[in-house]
Amino acid sequence: MEPLGGTRLAKVDFGTSDPEPLVNRWTIKCLGLAAALPLFVACDDAPAFETGDVDAGSESARSTSDVLVVVFETRQAGAGVGVGAGEGVGVGVGVGLGVGAGAGVGVGVGVGVGVGVGATQWLVESGRLVLARGSDVGAWATGPARLVQRGDPKGDGLFVAHKDLLRSSLPAALTAIVGTEVKVFDDTREVCVARVATSDRFSLDAKLVHLPDSWNEDETPVAPNHEAADVFERGLPLLSAELVPLMGDCGRGIWATPVTAPRPTLFREEVLAPKLTRKAIAAFRALPAWHDAQSAMQNFWVDSPMPGYLKGKRWDTLDSAKPEATLYRSHDGTRELVVVHSNSAQGCGSEGQEVTTLFELVTAGKDTRFVEIASLPWQSAPGGIVDLEGDGMLELYTGSAPGKVPTALRLERWHPEAPAASQDNGWEDKRHEAVHELRIPDLTSWGCGC
Repeated sequence: MEPLGGTRLAKVDFGTSDPEPLVNRWTIKCLGLAAALPLFVACDDAPAFETGDVDAGSESARSTSDVLVVVFETRQAGAGVGVGAGEGVGVGVGVGLGVGAGAGVGVGVGVGVGVGVGATQWLVESGRLVLARGSDVGAWATGPARLVQRGDPKGDGLFVAHKDLLRSSLPAALTAIVGTEVKVFDDTREVCVARVATSDRFSLDAKLVHLPDSWNEDETPVAPNHEAADVFERGLPLLSAELVPLMGDCGRGIWATPVTAPRPTLFREEVLAPKLTRKAIAAFRALPAWHDAQSAMQNFWVDSPMPGYLKGKRWDTLDSAKPEATLYRSHDGTRELVVVHSNSAQGCGSEGQEVTTLFELVTAGKDTRFVEIASLPWQSAPGGIVDLEGDGMLELYTGSAPGKVPTALRLERWHPEAPAASQDNGWEDKRHEAVHELRIPDLTSWGCGC
């Protein structure tokens, strides 16, 4: 494998036909997803995001004469290993790709091992701090399971079972968290400051979701039924700690961090000026990932000529699809990121494609540059972006929008140069790395994906 390669820059001038080559270097850092945002100014004192239309003087609203597209031709993740305490029980390994201003190129690798002590971030589920999850937490239980919530077939279908805790069996690393003061965040802001309650208010529960299989209109939906033992067997067991709010509403939180942890950088979706939206889409269409998707569309009809309706068409506008550009601005106004996404796929047998690109938006004078951080095919647009530790690394909320669906939370790193799923790697898509994930099993049958 070739070493980490050179950076190729191509300037796209929308007013002339003679592109001017430029030279630049950018530091490649981890595009991380660590699952919690560190210290923020307390709740109501938190810096406010701008709302409404973009200010005429902001980077995202300025009229620009050209767009610089920066393509990173990385080939290998390099050295740098660190070991430290991590969230929950288990081991996490991560390699990420990101962008920061400055000279030099490098890639880092991080390893986290731990059961909660010394952790810098935890997930929050239903207003409680998640200390551990998975089948191993059953070793700390005593007595039979009992069902405390039966899934509402017309609601969220959530089943919850409970077991009593044998607190004397809990590792000291878990009980040491008692009394810790934490700040709790949703996907865009700090929502509360709280103290971890005593261990007698720890709880061991298991959860699963099962709604009636109503996709088949020819059959009458039957409400699912699960006993407590089955919920522990097929659901997600969770050991959680109660949070005693000192300020704010912790019930809306999705992750937490000690009040002494480094301050995070939060991002909120903002309005992107129409002219800059057009230039973002033009930058998107100049990328290798876009052209790969275009070739895939054109080569879809392998054994027969390409249908006439595809000739001269772009993959990102097939079947009424269109690219969409979304601006994310940091709470301190120092960074602007643009996500461009298009999906023209219409199910099985469709020649449509899907690509999501994350750009860093950099403005210097009249020049606006779209620096490609990552591009992934068949990837939905992220539900949000965050820099968990304020260190320049970016973390993305993927899958369901954060805080909207109680069954899934995923914070992810993207590795665009890693291999896609194949027989060679056991069908594991190594371009995605879940740094923190909490997924309550959903046993609902949703029918054929086609």
